[in-house]
Amino acid sequence: MKNGYDEPPKGLDSGMFYVIHIISLVAMTASFTCASTIMVMSAKQQKVKKFYDRNKSERLVVYAAACDASFNLVHSTEHIQMLVTRNYITPKDLCKFHAFMTLELGLSQVVLVIFVAVNVFCMMFLHKDLSFGKYDWKLTSTVILAPFFLGVGILAADKFGPNGAFCFFDSVTARQLNFYLTTLPLCLVLVNNAILYGLSWYRIRVETKRLADTLGTAVQSKKRTHIAAKNMFLFLISYFVQWWALSVYGIWIAFGEGPIALYVVNIFFSNAGGVWNGIVFIIIRRRRRMVDIKLTKTVNDIQRKSKRNDR
Repeated sequence: MKNGYDEPPKGLDSGMFYVIHIISLVAMTASFTCASTIMVMSAKQQKVKKFYDRNKSERLVVYAAACDASFNLVHSTEHIQMLVTRNYITPKDLCKFHAFMTLELGLSQVVLVIFVAVNVFCMMFLHKDLSFGKYDWKLTSTVILAPFFLGVGILAADKFGPNGAFCFFDSVTARQLNFYLTTLPLCLVLVNNAILYGLSWYRIRVETKRLADTLGTAVQSKKRTHIAAKNMFLFLISYFVQWWALSVYGIWIAFGEGPIALYVVNIFFSNAGGVWNGIVFIIIRRRRRMVDIKLTKTVNDIQRKSKRNDR
């Protein structure tokens, strides 16, 4: 076989072809709906507070939603075409375009969550909140350009093509490349995030117990840092939920043919990223309201104590 076009589409011979693409489209529709809702709600909040004046957690949710919505919009057209034709995307250049965009928009989320994990670790252990630059240019340029240059290199090497269910790394000419640039990095990021998550969470638990009965401006600032870190932890959990199945399936097929049921689970979780980030958005907004109430109560308590001492 010369390339992925010489292999039949995944699921065509087992009767799972329609299941694969319909589940993908259902997951992406739900994801796109949630991601679009997040961006609309964020735009409505613009009247209350300028976007770049908001905390990092809220801005990161919007960035993740933009990645998800773009990914779902581009990727869904590919599944629709395959569902209609019962074959791979043609012409080949169109398949390469889809593959390039899948890498760009998928890997951008990986880079984004690495930034989050490192930022949380620095906040808790180095007591330093990383600067994303004015208008977050350091973050956004890295998130966009790192996958772009990698994609250009793969495109020049002619390694993009059909991988069985959609266009990505060619299932014949780039099988090993897919493992080293997709499965292995995803697994390493999962392990890295788990370690940073564990260390940072332990630090928060220790400091929370120490500050539990203490009041004061400095202490309140520290508690706000803990809240920000906890909100960012949600991105790490969302990342794990979205990509765990792909990591397991990628390792599995490195040693043999992977079960079709696991592949279906994989495409559901990986294509529903906007849903997981939507849950994160809801939790962060609810936490922010609770924090505002608690901070107001704390300030009132401090003012009452101050008035008593003045008497």
